[in-house]
Amino acid sequence: MTDERDPLNRSDSAERPRRPRLLLVSLLVAWFLGLGTAQEGILVARLINDPLSADQMDAAPAVRDALLQAIQSHSNNLLPIGVAQLLIGGCLVVLSAAVLFGAKIPVNLMLQVLGANVALALGGFFLAAPLREALLQGVLQTPEFQREVQALGQTAPEVMYRWFSRLNLALHVGALSLTAWALTRPAARRFMAYRAPSQHES
Repeated sequence: MTDERDPLNRSDSAERPRRPRLLLVSLLVAWFLGLGTAQEGILVARLINDPLSADQMDAAPAVRDALLQAIQSHSNNLLPIGVAQLLIGGCLVVLSAAVLFGAKIPVNLMLQVLGANVALALGGFFLAAPLREALLQGVLQTPEFQREVQALGQTAPEVMYRWFSRLNLALHVGALSLTAWALTRPAARRFMAYRAPSQHES
C-alpha cells in the first residue's frame, strides 16, 4: 500500500532533511554556554579543594586573591552549585555536539537539559549573590582599584558591576531560550527525527 503522506513530514524519508541554519547557530551557542558552565563548575570545585591552584589563574593578583577569599568564605553553598554546573553544563555540551554531528537525540530530552541549564543559571545567580558581593568588595578595597573608584565615584563601580551581572544573566538565559525555540521549529524536528531507511526497505 502506497504511503501518501508528505515526504517532508516523514522521519524515514530516503533523502535526509537539510540542517536548519537557525538550529545550527543555536546549537553552537548552546555548546559554548554549556562548556562555559562546566568550566565554571570545575574552577569553583578546584579552588575549594585546592586553594593553591589559584596561582595558575590568568588574572590580576588583586582579582585572584579576592576571588579565592570569596569562594573559600562561601564554600558550603558554592560547592553544590559547582558540581551541578559541571554535570548539567556537561550534559548540554554532549547533547549539543551529538545533534551537531547528526545523532538522533529526542527533542524532549534536549528541551529538558536546556530547561535545567536555565534553572541552574537563575538559581545560581541568586544563591551566589553573597559571593559576588564579597568579590566586589574585595576587589574594590585593593590599592590597584582605589584610583578607579576615586575617578568614577564611590558607587559607580558597584552599580556597573551589578548591572553587568544582570545583563550577563539575561543574555545567558535568552540564548538558551532561543535554542529551545529553534528546536521546536518543524524543520528542526524533521531533521532531528530523521531515520535512514534500512537496506531491506524498498
